[in-house]
Amino acid sequence: MLLTFNYCSYLSSRVKRYLFLLNLQIEKIVLFLLEQHGLLASTLSRLKEQYNAVYSSQMEEQLEYVS
Repeated sequence: MLLTFNYCSYLSSRVKRYLFLLNLQIEKIVLFLLEQHGLLASTLSRLKEQYNAVYSSQMEEQLEYVS
């Protein structure tokens, strides 16, 4: 009976170690994805600003042409 208990304890510690390492990897992946999300948001924000600048200058040109 003692042998079974030690073996179960051994497996339990191995499972706990595996889950700990798995959790670390998941955390790294989540942090990477959050970083990429932030980079994408920054890029989209810059593109929107550029679009607005081009669009407003085109509207000004059209208004000058109409006047």
